[in-house]
Amino acid sequence: MNNVEIYAQAIADSIAGSSAQGVTSWDDPEFGRVACKIVEPVIGNAEASEEYFEYMETDADNWANWIAQTFGEDWGRVARVVAEEGY
Repeated sequence: MNNVEIYAQAIADSIAGSSAQGVTSWDDPEFGRVACKIVEPVIGNAEASEEYFEYMETDADNWANWIAQTFGEDWGRVARVVAEEGY
């Protein structure tokens, strides 16, 4: 697997059984719990982990779009809040 596949799988594992539906802002009481699943997934490969966190930090808008395309619009909305307002 390449690094993108590795961190995509780690996020899929992290969000399994969870929902981001209805979380629309940083002020939402569930925001921190939900955002943590995409911001701090446990990635067992150091190289993939470093690449993911660098992508998230240096290209936040594209990261948020990738989250939306890969995991659905509810998770993408949370990622956009993180990109715009922080975590």
